[in-house]
Amino acid sequence: MNRQFPALSGLAMVLIVLNHTIEMGTSVPVQVGFPPLAEPVRVLLSLLQGLGVFAVPTFLFISGAFVAYAARGEPPTLTGKFLRNSLSHILWPYLLWSLLFYAVVFVQLDQRYGPLGIVKNLLTGYPFHFVPLLVLYYLLAPLLVRLGRRWGWLVLAAIGLGQLFLINVLHPGALGFTLPSQAQALVPPVIGRTLADWAIYFPLGLVYGLNAKRLLPALQRLKWAFAGGVVLFFVLGFLHFNSIITLPLASYLAPLSFVLLAPSIQRNWIPGARRLETVGKRSYGLYLTHLIVLDLTLWGIQALAPGLFRFQLLLLPLLFVVALFTPLLAMDGLAHSPRRTVYRYVFG
Repeated sequence: MNRQFPALSGLAMVLIVLNHTIEMGTSVPVQVGFPPLAEPVRVLLSLLQGLGVFAVPTFLFISGAFVAYAARGEPPTLTGKFLRNSLSHILWPYLLWSLLFYAVVFVQLDQRYGPLGIVKNLLTGYPFHFVPLLVLYYLLAPLLVRLGRRWGWLVLAAIGLGQLFLINVLHPGALGFTLPSQAQALVPPVIGRTLADWAIYFPLGLVYGLNAKRLLPALQRLKWAFAGGVVLFFVLGFLHFNSIITLPLASYLAPLSFVLLAPSIQRNWIPGARRLETVGKRSYGLYLTHLIVLDLTLWGIQALAPGLFRFQLLLLPLLFVVALFTPLLAMDGLAHSPRRTVYRYVFG
């Protein structure tokens, strides 16, 4: 697998933590009565938060490439043991941290979920939105691997067209026209919105991984076009988000351009690659835990020292550091403890 992918996976998780830190660190003070930040600062923070659009697509693309690497051989195949272990590493931590999150919101907000509500939340991915999609693709991985070497373009075309259809149904007019209301019946239950956001990225990574020797030279020839697309569509997506223009597809085209650029990025181009690789190794556990750390930290500030919310610009970097490094330290501690055998069930 490409040497830069572990660092890019770490970068994706850092962007998710940054996104949630800005979102929660600016909204909670306003909710408890403190004034919002000045408009120029809010615009800058919105720009930084917008970088999160690249995070989940990058993680899913690299996950697909990892599955392709695991299936190496002629013909490429996946073992049952690989699939069982992978799903176990995904599902047990997901169940644990989801239930802990529901307990936290119950204590804080008296937000109650009955057994059916919990099952619904788990199936739809609340609050960890892409996990059900990841599970679905692991379940489909043997079929995708079988088709991906020879019929990869057809697989990607079918999934890409399906995603465009869902985008236009769930966001009417996104493609410039509106579908009849009956099209809603064709939206898959449970994860239809997740598919609309991210359906293409895991299979794109898998097809790339299965055909890397053939595809990489072509992607490298187009790397500057993809780099330009990243910048152009990110800026257009930001302008759309702030209602300056109307171009909803920009927020989908920016991460697509980035994942097509990713195989051409050299590891030595990435600042702090070694540290990001450390984060990349712990990325799934970080994804599952940082929201709870952020939530409890803000809850503690609100209860014990609410005056700190007057200094939001100073508080945001501290929240980011706490949300990033507290889970990493906990994971490192468990990985080197006598109970390290439970690590896979806690952090994946």
